[in-house]
Amino acid sequence: MKNRVFNAYAYLKTKLFTASVFFTLAVILFGAVTYIQLTCPVCEGTGYITGVGNLEITEVKPELIEHKVVGLECGWDFETYKYDITMLVENNTGAPLYGLVEITFHDPDSTRIVYIEVDDEVEEAVEIAGGIIAADTIFIDEMTHGTEAIVEATIVFDGISLEQLGVETHLVKVHAANEFICPFHDEGEAYKVTLTEWLRLR
Repeated sequence: MKNRVFNAYAYLKTKLFTASVFFTLAVILFGAVTYIQLTCPVCEGTGYITGVGNLEITEVKPELIEHKVVGLECGWDFETYKYDITMLVENNTGAPLYGLVEITFHDPDSTRIVYIEVDDEVEEAVEIAGGIIAADTIFIDEMTHGTEAIVEATIVFDGISLEQLGVETHLVKVHAANEFICPFHDEGEAYKVTLTEWLRLR
Protein backbone atom coordinates (compact mmCIF):
# COMPACT_ATOMS: atom_id res chain seq x y z
CA MET A 1 0.00 0.00 0.00
CA LYS A 2 2.83 2.36 0.91
CA ASN A 3 4.51 1.62 -2.40
CA ARG A 4 1.36 2.52 -4.30
CA VAL A 5 1.01 5.79 -2.41
CA PHE A 6 4.69 6.58 -2.97
CA ASN A 7 4.45 5.73 -6.67
CA ALA A 8 1.34 7.88 -7.06
CA TYR A 9 3.07 10.75 -5.25
CA ALA A 10 6.18 10.41 -7.41
CA TYR A 11 4.05 10.31 -10.58
CA LEU A 12 2.12 13.44 -9.62
CA LYS A 13 5.32 15.20 -8.65
CA THR A 14 6.85 14.37 -12.04
CA LYS A 15 3.71 15.52 -13.84
CA LEU A 16 3.62 18.81 -11.95
CA PHE A 17 7.31 19.40 -12.61
CA THR A 18 6.86 18.69 -16.33
CA ALA A 19 3.82 20.96 -16.51
CA SER A 20 5.68 23.79 -14.76
CA VAL A 21 8.63 23.41 -17.13
CA PHE A 22 6.37 23.59 -20.20
CA PHE A 23 4.50 26.56 -18.72
CA THR A 24 7.77 28.39 -18.07
CA LEU A 25 8.97 27.65 -21.61
CA ALA A 26 5.66 28.87 -23.03
CA VAL A 27 5.94 32.14 -21.11
CA ILE A 28 9.53 32.63 -22.30
CA LEU A 29 8.57 31.82 -25.89
CA PHE A 30 5.60 34.20 -25.80
CA GLY A 31 7.81 36.95 -24.43
CA ALA A 32 10.42 36.33 -27.11
CA VAL A 33 7.82 36.38 -29.89
CA THR A 34 6.34 39.61 -28.51
CA TYR A 35 9.55 41.54 -27.92
CA ILE A 36 11.95 40.35 -30.63
CA GLN A 37 12.24 43.09 -33.26
CA LEU A 38 13.15 42.32 -36.87
CA THR A 39 13.60 44.53 -39.93
CA CYS A 40 10.25 45.11 -41.66
CA PRO A 41 10.07 42.71 -44.65
CA VAL A 42 7.71 45.00 -46.61
CA CYS A 43 9.93 48.08 -46.86
CA GLU A 44 13.16 46.18 -46.05
CA GLY A 45 14.08 48.76 -43.44
CA THR A 46 13.84 51.82 -45.72
CA GLY A 47 10.57 53.14 -44.27
CA TYR A 48 9.03 53.46 -47.75
CA ILE A 49 7.11 51.21 -50.14
CA THR A 50 7.63 51.55 -53.88
CA GLY A 51 4.63 53.05 -55.68
CA VAL A 52 3.64 53.61 -59.30
CA GLY A 53 3.38 57.34 -59.75
CA ASN A 54 2.81 57.64 -63.51
CA LEU A 55 -0.26 55.38 -63.60
CA GLU A 56 -3.53 57.22 -64.28
CA ILE A 57 -6.59 56.24 -62.24
CA THR A 58 -9.55 57.53 -64.21
CA GLU A 59 -12.50 55.94 -62.41
CA VAL A 60 -13.05 54.60 -58.87
CA LYS A 61 -16.23 52.78 -57.77
CA PRO A 62 -16.41 51.77 -54.08
CA GLU A 63 -19.18 49.50 -52.78
CA LEU A 64 -19.77 48.91 -49.09
CA ILE A 65 -20.63 45.20 -48.88
CA GLU A 66 -20.48 44.67 -45.11
CA HIS A 67 -20.77 46.89 -42.04
CA LYS A 68 -20.74 45.31 -38.57
CA VAL A 69 -21.27 47.15 -35.30
CA VAL A 70 -20.51 45.71 -31.85
CA GLY A 71 -21.63 47.77 -28.85
CA LEU A 72 -19.06 48.34 -26.10
CA GLU A 73 -19.72 48.89 -22.40
CA CYS A 74 -18.19 52.35 -22.55
CA GLY A 75 -20.97 53.52 -24.86
CA TRP A 76 -18.90 53.52 -28.05
CA ASP A 77 -19.12 50.96 -30.86
CA PHE A 78 -16.53 48.74 -32.50
CA GLU A 79 -17.16 48.89 -36.26
CA THR A 80 -15.91 46.81 -39.18
CA TYR A 81 -16.20 47.98 -42.78
CA LYS A 82 -15.68 45.83 -45.87
CA TYR A 83 -15.47 47.51 -49.28
CA ASP A 84 -15.23 46.19 -52.82
CA ILE A 85 -13.21 48.67 -54.88
CA THR A 86 -13.27 48.71 -58.68
CA MET A 87 -11.02 51.11 -60.57
CA LEU A 88 -10.02 51.83 -64.14
CA VAL A 89 -6.29 52.37 -64.54
CA GLU A 90 -4.40 53.50 -67.62
CA ASN A 91 -0.76 53.44 -68.60
CA ASN A 92 -0.27 56.26 -71.09
CA THR A 93 3.51 56.33 -70.70
CA GLY A 94 6.04 54.79 -73.04
CA ALA A 95 7.18 52.09 -70.61
CA PRO A 96 5.65 49.22 -68.60
CA LEU A 97 4.36 50.17 -65.15
CA TYR A 98 3.69 48.16 -62.00
CA GLY A 99 3.68 48.80 -58.27
CA LEU A 100 1.46 50.01 -55.43
CA VAL A 101 -1.37 52.51 -55.28
CA GLU A 102 -2.92 53.76 -52.04
CA ILE A 103 -6.64 53.67 -51.23
CA THR A 104 -7.82 56.11 -48.55
CA PHE A 105 -11.17 56.40 -46.76
CA HIS A 106 -12.42 59.82 -45.66
CA ASP A 107 -15.32 61.19 -43.63
CA PRO A 108 -17.80 62.51 -46.24
CA ASP A 109 -19.04 65.20 -43.82
CA SER A 110 -15.60 66.81 -43.79
CA THR A 111 -15.38 66.99 -47.58
CA ARG A 112 -15.67 70.46 -49.08
CA ILE A 113 -15.70 72.07 -52.49
CA VAL A 114 -13.37 74.96 -53.26
CA TYR A 115 -13.30 77.01 -56.44
CA ILE A 116 -9.95 77.67 -58.06
CA GLU A 117 -9.63 80.43 -60.63
CA VAL A 118 -8.38 78.98 -63.91
CA ASP A 119 -8.30 82.31 -65.74
CA ASP A 120 -9.91 85.72 -65.28
CA GLU A 121 -13.43 84.49 -66.07
CA VAL A 122 -13.51 80.75 -65.31
CA GLU A 123 -13.42 78.99 -61.95
CA GLU A 124 -12.96 75.25 -61.48
CA ALA A 125 -14.64 73.32 -58.64
CA VAL A 126 -12.19 71.08 -56.76
CA GLU A 127 -13.20 68.51 -54.14
CA ILE A 128 -11.06 68.61 -50.98
CA ALA A 129 -11.28 65.45 -48.86
CA GLY A 130 -11.13 65.56 -45.09
CA GLY A 131 -8.78 63.62 -42.83
CA ILE A 132 -7.94 60.01 -43.59
CA ILE A 133 -9.86 57.48 -41.47
CA ALA A 134 -8.17 54.39 -42.92
CA ALA A 135 -5.74 53.56 -45.71
CA ASP A 136 -4.43 50.51 -47.52
CA THR A 137 -2.27 49.74 -50.53
CA ILE A 138 -2.87 47.33 -53.40
CA PHE A 139 -0.45 46.02 -56.00
CA ILE A 140 -1.01 46.79 -59.69
CA ASP A 141 0.33 44.07 -61.98
CA GLU A 142 2.60 45.12 -64.82
CA MET A 143 0.78 47.02 -67.54
CA THR A 144 2.36 47.57 -70.93
CA HIS A 145 2.38 51.12 -72.29
CA GLY A 146 -0.77 52.42 -73.93
CA THR A 147 -3.11 49.95 -72.16
CA GLU A 148 -5.87 50.14 -69.58
CA ALA A 149 -7.22 47.61 -67.09
CA ILE A 150 -9.98 47.20 -64.54
CA VAL A 151 -8.51 46.48 -61.10
CA GLU A 152 -10.60 45.08 -58.26
CA ALA A 153 -9.74 44.85 -54.56
CA THR A 154 -11.47 44.11 -51.26
CA ILE A 155 -10.46 46.30 -48.33
CA VAL A 156 -11.42 45.67 -44.69
CA PHE A 157 -10.75 48.09 -41.81
CA ASP A 158 -12.14 48.58 -38.33
CA GLY A 159 -11.93 50.71 -35.24
CA ILE A 160 -13.74 52.28 -32.30
CA SER A 161 -16.48 54.48 -33.70
CA LEU A 162 -15.98 58.19 -33.21
CA GLU A 163 -17.85 60.93 -34.97
CA GLN A 164 -15.81 60.55 -38.16
CA LEU A 165 -15.77 56.73 -38.22
CA GLY A 166 -19.45 56.08 -37.54
CA VAL A 167 -20.73 56.93 -41.03
CA GLU A 168 -22.77 54.86 -43.44
CA THR A 169 -20.27 55.06 -46.29
CA HIS A 170 -16.94 56.80 -46.73
CA LEU A 171 -15.47 59.00 -49.40
CA VAL A 172 -12.90 56.80 -51.18
CA LYS A 173 -9.84 58.12 -53.00
CA VAL A 174 -7.07 56.26 -54.85
CA HIS A 175 -3.62 57.81 -55.02
CA ALA A 176 -0.72 57.01 -57.30
CA ALA A 177 2.70 58.04 -56.03
CA ASN A 178 6.31 57.05 -56.55
CA GLU A 179 6.56 55.86 -52.95
CA PHE A 180 4.48 55.58 -49.77
CA ILE A 181 5.43 55.64 -46.11
CA CYS A 182 5.36 52.05 -44.83
CA PRO A 183 2.23 51.69 -42.64
CA PHE A 184 3.41 48.70 -40.58
CA HIS A 185 5.63 50.53 -38.06
CA ASP A 186 6.37 53.94 -36.59
CA GLU A 187 9.36 55.93 -37.76
CA GLY A 188 10.79 55.89 -34.24
CA GLU A 189 11.00 52.09 -34.24
CA ALA A 190 13.90 52.02 -36.70
CA TYR A 191 11.62 50.34 -39.27
CA LYS A 192 11.39 47.14 -37.24
CA VAL A 193 8.36 44.96 -36.40
CA THR A 194 7.71 42.22 -33.85
CA LEU A 195 8.40 38.59 -34.76
CA THR A 196 4.69 37.79 -35.06
CA GLU A 197 4.14 40.76 -37.39
CA TRP A 198 7.23 39.79 -39.40
CA LEU A 199 5.84 36.28 -39.91
CA ARG A 200 2.47 37.70 -40.99
CA LEU A 201 4.01 40.11 -43.50
CA ARG A 202 6.35 37.60 -45.12
